[in-house]
Amino acid sequence: GADGRVYSFGEGRGGKLGHGGCEDQWEPKVVEGLADVHVAAVAAGDDHSVCLGADGSVYSFGRAKGGCLGHGVKHSQGVPKRVACFKGVRVAAVACGPDRTALVADGGALYMCGDGRAGALGHGGYAPCFFPVIIEVPGGSRVRVVALGAWHTLVAAEDGTVYAFGQAHSALGLRPGDVGPAPRAGPGYGLGPGAGPDSMEDVLVPTAVSALRGRRAVAVAAGDTHSAVLADDGTVLTFGLRTGGQLGRADGGEAPALVRRFGPAPGQARAVAVAASMGVTFVVGETPGTEQEHARTALFSFGCGDDGRAGLGHQGDTLLPARLTIGIPSKLTAPGGRR
Repeated sequence: GADGRVYSFGEGRGGKLGHGGCEDQWEPKVVEGLADVHVAAVAAGDDHSVCLGADGSVYSFGRAKGGCLGHGVKHSQGVPKRVACFKGVRVAAVACGPDRTALVADGGALYMCGDGRAGALGHGGYAPCFFPVIIEVPGGSRVRVVALGAWHTLVAAEDGTVYAFGQAHSALGLRPGDVGPAPRAGPGYGLGPGAGPDSMEDVLVPTAVSALRGRRAVAVAAGDTHSAVLADDGTVLTFGLRTGGQLGRADGGEAPALVRRFGPAPGQARAVAVAASMGVTFVVGETPGTEQEHARTALFSFGCGDDGRAGLGHQGDTLLPARLTIGIPSKLTAPGGRR
């Protein structure tokens, strides 16, 4: 809430609601273990949760599979516990994926912990990490934001460069020439060759997406098998699998390309926020104002409509951006799964 309190509800498996047990919660309930913390941001994985305090502290709870809680243990945590290794380090952003967590420090350093399958932690192998470890970004680039898909990760650096790593499929946006010799994987396991170009293997370290060169990214979003990038000129580029229309384009391709509905040109909406989930993408766009009225803000979605996840009132696929009939959104929070 606006007062910094955290409420949780829904499935309680693994203790991910933070109430001390695994029971489902049918209505919003205050997480008492965070009563003394002014929480500025939250992130939710499949079975774990992470909260960021306004003072840069980090708390996690839920199932600890792969070490995703960052406490160095394998057992579940039913109530919020501070991630001790970040005492003295101010964290500025958090993100969650299935059984893994990403954290961005105030100085732009990227930390990851959790399940290392498919190389989605970016440390050069497949081994899990039970404590957050620093991930080396090429050139020592300072990280602005990070997004976690099912088994791939996107990073936007402060200079606008986008880096990708993880499971080999088109959601990485990489060309064959982007990927250098793979480092030794070490213990663990991958998911094998995916649908990437030339049967590309898993990408184990952050790798610059050359197809986005010339675009300055200010935000990134990752669904299960697709990705979206918001550029500083208000354009949106999508890439990855397009099974339900989640790329919002009619060109039929899977490589990075513009979603024509968004941008600075007349008739377009200037995108200001982007989020992605399982087979669906959301964009907040602004249309220019006139002398008679202010600029208008609207929420758009496109992709798979199963279970109503696109918010458009039907279960059909939506191949191009469609406007949702809701009030003006001020912020997008990355949705999870089919919600």
